[in-house]
Amino acid sequence: MSIIEVDYKENAGNIANLLDAYTRVQAPEAIETPRKKLSFALVVDDDIVSRITGSISFNGLHIELFMSSNQARGKGYGSQLFAHIEKIAIENGCHYIVLETMSFNAPKFYLDRGFDIIKQIDDSPINGEKMYFMFKSLR
Repeated sequence: MSIIEVDYKENAGNIANLLDAYTRVQAPEAIETPRKKLSFALVVDDDIVSRITGSISFNGLHIELFMSSNQARGKGYGSQLFAHIEKIAIENGCHYIVLETMSFNAPKFYLDRGFDIIKQIDDSPINGEKMYFMFKSLR
C-alpha cells in the first residue's frame, strides 16, 4: 500500500464522479437537482467594486468567495450583490445558504442579513482569530 500525490483537478473530478455515482444509488431524487456555479460582479462607473461566487448543490447555496473593494465598503454595494445571489438561490429552489468566514472578514455583515453562527473555531486560521461556519434559512 502507498499514498501518492496526484493532480488536484483530476483528483477532484474523479471524486465528484464517484460521489455522483454513489448518490444515484443512495438518493436518486437528489441527483436530479442540477448543480450550478454562480459568479456575479457589481459594476459602478465601469469599475467592478464587489464580487461573489457560489454553488448551488441539491437544495442549498454555498457562498464560496465574496469581496468588496476598500473604496466600496460601507456604500451598500456588497449588500446589493449579496441580495442578488440570495434571490437567485430562492429562484433555484434553495432552502438555505451556508458560508465560512473569519473574525477579520466582517462576520457582522452576515449576522445583519439573518445568518446564524452554527460553529465557531477559536484560534483559526491564526491564533487570536476565529473561523465561523454560518447558515441562513430561506424558508
